[in-house]
Amino acid sequence: MKSLRSQLSRSLGIGLMMLLLPFVLPAQIGGTGIFKSLNTPISSRLAALAGTPISVLDDDPALGFANPALLNPLMNMKLSASYINYISDITFGNILYTQHSDTLKTTFSVGLNHVNYGDFIRADVNGTQNGTFSGRDYTFFVGAGRSYKRIHYGLTAKYVISQLDVYNASGLCFDAGGAYNSKDSNFTTALLFRNVGWEISAYNIGHEPLPFEIQAAVAFKPKHAPIRLHILLHDLQMLDLTYNNPTKQVQNDFSNQPVDQSIPFSEKIFRHFNFAGEFLLGKFLRAQIGYNHMIRKELSLAQLSGSNGFSFGVGIRTKFFNFSYGLVQLHAAGSSSTFTLGLNINQFRGKPVPPSS
Repeated sequence: MKSLRSQLSRSLGIGLMMLLLPFVLPAQIGGTGIFKSLNTPISSRLAALAGTPISVLDDDPALGFANPALLNPLMNMKLSASYINYISDITFGNILYTQHSDTLKTTFSVGLNHVNYGDFIRADVNGTQNGTFSGRDYTFFVGAGRSYKRIHYGLTAKYVISQLDVYNASGLCFDAGGAYNSKDSNFTTALLFRNVGWEISAYNIGHEPLPFEIQAAVAFKPKHAPIRLHILLHDLQMLDLTYNNPTKQVQNDFSNQPVDQSIPFSEKIFRHFNFAGEFLLGKFLRAQIGYNHMIRKELSLAQLSGSNGFSFGVGIRTKFFNFSYGLVQLHAAGSSSTFTLGLNINQFRGKPVPPSS
């Protein structure tokens, strides 16, 4: 227990140092960039846990897409498919398959993500309408993960195609991740570099950057408690995740002097954090709750925040399949629902895989 606490303290210290380092380099978040669909959690479990489980080693193949270092033999011959009902008429679809090779001592994943942005009205500069057009993104990916003792590492290559009416863009990027788990597997920490790449072909407005991101995370399961706790630090490559709001009204104090509404340094730090908890309710049932502080701050109305930034989920697991649902409250105007179905092909072939914790 003492060594576990020491590991936790060291990992949290490293994570805090990684978080503070970017604050010496000025930067500003903005609306530029392309292929932002790469940031969408592809399964209900990832969505319900606020994207935090990049440091969980079990048999869920979606975790191998979130962080290729998590690909492991427990995912052998696992198939997963998800459907995401996003805001308005935007929908996401995903299918992936994982396979372990004993010869190569490597676990592989392959899959496809699809985004349908719905139909848009086509109009000229004068507002004259001329039919409709649609927008779609496709991401083809292949990944591989290996381990050395308790150190895990992996790489995923992603080819992205974006279509908007008659315009097209494409890009190639990589996810590189590493993870370390304790001897009893109750503590795991991870580091991930996401979407490292470039745009191959662009719309006719010039090349745009991909949504590169550095993440770090820890997951901890108390020895005799049916819960796993998650902490994720996201966007570590960027100093300031806040932005200047042009609609924000100036407030004056009793002497009619403008009130300082600048965002404190502590808030800038806290916007890098996501928190989550997963309840392990026996062998067949799991429940999740997550919190994304950045979503809550950016998408809440001035007088109405509600449950914005919170996410919830539940999953049922059997030997042959698992089904789960995740709900993310994004804004007062709507939420996102994710449905995921997974199949354990090993069981149908009569080759069961040992259950994960």
